[in-house]
Amino acid sequence: VEAARKKGIPLATPQDGRSAGTLALRPTDPAATHASLRAGGVHCSVREGVVRLSPHLYNTMEEMEKVAGLL
Repeated sequence: VEAARKKGIPLATPQDGRSAGTLALRPTDPAATHASLRAGGVHCSVREGVVRLSPHLYNTMEEMEKVAGLL
Protein backbone atom coordinates (compact mmCIF):
# COMPACT_ATOMS: atom_id res chain seq x y z
CA VAL A 1 0.00 0.00 0.00
CA GLU A 2 2.78 2.40 0.94
CA ALA A 3 4.71 1.72 -2.29
CA ALA A 4 1.61 2.26 -4.42
CA ARG A 5 0.88 5.55 -2.68
CA LYS A 6 4.46 6.75 -3.07
CA LYS A 7 4.29 6.00 -6.79
CA GLY A 8 0.92 7.72 -7.21
CA ILE A 9 -1.01 4.52 -7.93
CA PRO A 10 -4.57 4.87 -6.61
CA LEU A 11 -5.93 2.09 -4.43
CA ALA A 12 -9.24 0.45 -5.25
CA THR A 13 -9.18 -1.50 -1.98
CA PRO A 14 -10.94 0.28 0.90
CA GLN A 15 -8.47 1.53 3.52
CA ASP A 16 -10.96 2.08 6.32
CA GLY A 17 -10.51 -1.29 8.02
CA ARG A 18 -13.02 -3.11 5.79
CA SER A 19 -10.42 -4.49 3.38
CA ALA A 20 -9.99 -8.19 2.75
CA GLY A 21 -6.78 -10.12 2.13
CA THR A 22 -6.49 -8.80 -1.41
CA LEU A 23 -5.01 -5.54 -2.57
CA ALA A 24 -6.53 -3.87 -5.61
CA LEU A 25 -4.60 -1.15 -7.42
CA ARG A 26 -5.96 1.20 -10.07
CA PRO A 27 -2.89 2.10 -12.17
CA THR A 28 -3.15 4.30 -15.26
CA ASP A 29 -2.45 1.29 -17.49
CA PRO A 30 -3.62 -1.90 -15.72
CA ALA A 31 -2.55 -4.18 -18.58
CA ALA A 32 1.00 -2.79 -18.62
CA THR A 33 1.29 -2.96 -14.83
CA HIS A 34 0.01 -6.52 -14.86
CA ALA A 35 2.47 -7.48 -17.61
CA SER A 36 5.38 -5.91 -15.71
CA LEU A 37 4.49 -7.69 -12.48
CA ARG A 38 4.00 -11.03 -14.27
CA ALA A 39 7.33 -10.63 -16.10
CA GLY A 40 8.92 -10.12 -12.68
CA GLY A 41 7.44 -13.39 -11.42
CA VAL A 42 4.56 -11.90 -9.45
CA HIS A 43 1.25 -13.74 -9.54
CA CYS A 44 -1.56 -11.23 -9.95
CA SER A 45 -4.66 -10.64 -12.04
CA VAL A 46 -6.56 -7.85 -13.76
CA ARG A 47 -10.28 -7.60 -13.03
CA GLU A 48 -12.58 -4.74 -13.95
CA GLY A 49 -9.68 -2.38 -14.59
CA VAL A 50 -7.77 -3.05 -11.39
CA VAL A 51 -4.67 -5.11 -10.68
CA ARG A 52 -5.36 -7.55 -7.87
CA LEU A 53 -2.70 -8.95 -5.55
CA SER A 54 -3.30 -11.45 -2.77
CA PRO A 55 -0.41 -11.20 -0.31
CA HIS A 56 -0.68 -13.42 2.74
CA LEU A 57 1.18 -14.88 5.68
CA TYR A 58 3.39 -17.06 3.50
CA ASN A 59 4.85 -14.17 1.48
CA THR A 60 8.22 -12.94 2.67
CA MET A 61 9.24 -9.32 3.13
CA GLU A 62 11.67 -9.80 0.23
CA GLU A 63 8.79 -10.85 -2.04
CA MET A 64 6.73 -7.85 -1.01
CA GLU A 65 9.70 -5.53 -1.57
CA LYS A 66 10.07 -7.05 -5.04
CA VAL A 67 6.43 -6.21 -5.82
CA ALA A 68 6.95 -2.66 -4.53
CA GLY A 69 10.00 -2.27 -6.76
CA LEU A 70 8.19 -3.58 -9.82
CA LEU A 71 5.31 -1.16 -9.37
